[in-house]
Amino acid sequence: SPKERAECHFQNGVKMITALSCCADSHSDLGLITFVAIDQINIAKSFGVTDSSMCTQFAKLNLKAGESSMEKFNFMSGFSYIEHGISFLPKESKWNSSSYDLCRSLHEAACLACYVNALPTKANEYISVLLENAQCLEHKLKAYYVMVKNLTSSGDFKQALKKTFDVLIELGETFPTEITPEIIQEELSNTKSLLNNFTKESILSSPKLMDEKKLWAIKFMNNLSGPLSITNYQMGPLIACRMVQLSSKYGYCSESAFGFLGYGQAQISVFEDVDEGYRWGKIALSLLESLGGKGYLPKMRCLFNSYVSLWKEPFHASSNVLLHTHSEAMLVGDVEYASVSAFFYCRQALVCGQNLLLAEKECKAIASKMVQLKQIQMCYGQVNTYIFILKMNGNYGKVNPFPEIFDGKIANEEELLNLALSSGKRINAKGILSNRFQVAFWLGQFEEAAELAEKAKHPPKMSFMEVYHVFCEGLTAFQLARRSSSSSASKWMTIGEEAVTRFRLYEKCSTWNWENNLFLLEAEYHQCKQEEDKAAAKYRASIKSAQEHRFVHEEALALEFYGDFLRTIRSVDESKEKYGNARLCYEKWGAHAIIPRLEEKIGQIQGTE
Repeated sequence: SPKERAECHFQNGVKMITALSCCADSHSDLGLITFVAIDQINIAKSFGVTDSSMCTQFAKLNLKAGESSMEKFNFMSGFSYIEHGISFLPKESKWNSSSYDLCRSLHEAACLACYVNALPTKANEYISVLLENAQCLEHKLKAYYVMVKNLTSSGDFKQALKKTFDVLIELGETFPTEITPEIIQEELSNTKSLLNNFTKESILSSPKLMDEKKLWAIKFMNNLSGPLSITNYQMGPLIACRMVQLSSKYGYCSESAFGFLGYGQAQISVFEDVDEGYRWGKIALSLLESLGGKGYLPKMRCLFNSYVSLWKEPFHASSNVLLHTHSEAMLVGDVEYASVSAFFYCRQALVCGQNLLLAEKECKAIASKMVQLKQIQMCYGQVNTYIFILKMNGNYGKVNPFPEIFDGKIANEEELLNLALSSGKRINAKGILSNRFQVAFWLGQFEEAAELAEKAKHPPKMSFMEVYHVFCEGLTAFQLARRSSSSSASKWMTIGEEAVTRFRLYEKCSTWNWENNLFLLEAEYHQCKQEEDKAAAKYRASIKSAQEHRFVHEEALALEFYGDFLRTIRSVDESKEKYGNARLCYEKWGAHAIIPRLEEKIGQIQGTE
C-alpha cells in the first residue's frame, strides 16, 4: 500500500542518516548518500509518514541539500529541498530561539531560489516573513538583497534604488543627492591617486574583506549597476569609486572586481581615456577569476563586452562572447545578466550587419524568454530592438510584438515610450527615440531624422548609443546641407563637421569598428565642399573598409551614397552599377524596407537613358 511504501522510504532514509553520522569522516560518497537519504525522508513525508522528534534534523539536512544544489547552480532542486526543510519546522514555534537560526537560513535560501526560478510573488512571501521575524539589520540583509533584485527585474527602479540607498545608509555609506561633474571628477581623481601604487599582484596579496557590514555594502553597490545605467548613469562613477575605496581600506571580495570595472568605464565616459579604461577592465576580469567569483563571471563578461571592449575589439568578437555569456549566466542562475547579455548580443549583432530576418526570429525568442524569467525591465529594451528590426525588414505592421510579449498591457510603441518617460527611465526613452531617428535615417527620411535626432539628444558620452547617434546625425546633416539655402546650410555643416571630429576619436580607438564610418562621413563632407576627387576617394575607402571588416549594411550605405555622388557628377553608368551593388547588399542584410528606394533610383536612371 502507499503507506507501507512510505514507511519503507522513511526507514531507509533513517538508516542512511544513522550510517552517515557514524562514517562522516571516511565515506567517499557522503554527498550522494546525503541526497538519497533526505529524498527518502521527503518522499515519506509526502504520504504523511515522519517522526516529529527528528524534524529539526530533517530540516537541517534539507537545508544542507538545498544549499549544496544551489552552489552547483541547480536552483530548482535546491528550492524543492528548502521548501521541504521549512515544512519540517513546527508551525507555532519555528521562529523561537532554539530554531531561529535554522528557520532564518531556510527562508534566506528560499528567497534566492524563488528569484532565480522566476517566482517573484513567492519570493516576496518569503521576504515578508523573514523581515517580520528577523531580529536585527544583519539578519535582514539577504532578504533586502533579493527584494532589490526582484524590484530591478520588474522594472520598479524607483523602489529598488530607494531600498538600496536606505540599506546603505544603515550600513554607514551615504552619497550626495545632487551629482555634479566636479564631484565625479574629484572622486575619480582621488581614486586614481589611491590606485597609483596598486598592481593586480598587490591586490591579490591583500587581506580578504572580513567586515560583514562593509561586505554587504559592496554587495548592494554592485546591485546598482542596472538601475543606475537606466535612470541616473552619472551616479555610476561614484558607486565604483566607493567600492574601490572600501576594498582598498578593508580588504577585497569578489564584488570588488566590479568596482574596478566601473572605475575603468568612468575613465572612458568621463575622461575619454580609452586605454586606461580598457586596462582597468582587463584587470577587473582577471581579478574576478583570481578572487574565485565563478558565479559572477558571466556578469563581468557581459559588462566588459557591452561597455568596454567595443572601444578596442571587433564587434563581431564581442557579440559572440555575449551570446555565449547568456548561456553561461543561465547555468549559474544569474537570470538578470543572462537577459542583459542577450539584449546586448542582439544590439551588437545588428551593428555587425546580421541578417534582419534571422535577427527578427532571435529577438522575438529572447524577448519571450525574458518574460518567462520575469525580467520585464530588459524586455522593454528588447522590444525596442525588435521594433527597429521589423521596421527595417518590412514586417512592421505585419507582425505586432506587443500582445505576444506584454500580454496586451502595452499596445504600441507610443505606450512603451510614455511608460519609459513616466517611470523616469531616461535611457529607455532615449533608446526608443534613438531607434526612431535611426529608422528615419536608414529609410532616407532626412528631415524627419533631423527632428528626431534633436529629441534623442544627448546620449551618454563615449557610449554605444552616442556613436551611432553621431554617425547618423552627421550623415543626415550633410544631406540637408546640400539641400538647404546658404543660411541654414552652415548650421548643418557645423553638425556634420562635429561628427567627423568625433569619429576621428572613435576610429583611433578601433579601426575595425569605425574606420568605414569615418571614411563615409569624410566623403560626404568633401562632397559638400565640392571636392570631388577627395570625396570619390573616401567613398571608395569606406566601401573597401566595410567589405574587409564585414559590415554589409554599412557597405550598402556607402555604395548608395557613392551612387548618389556619381549621379550628381553625371557618371550615370557607374552610378547605376553602385546602386545595383547597394541593392544586393541591402538584400543580403534583409533590409527590404530600403530596397524600393534603390529600385526607384535605378528606374530614374533608366528613364533618362
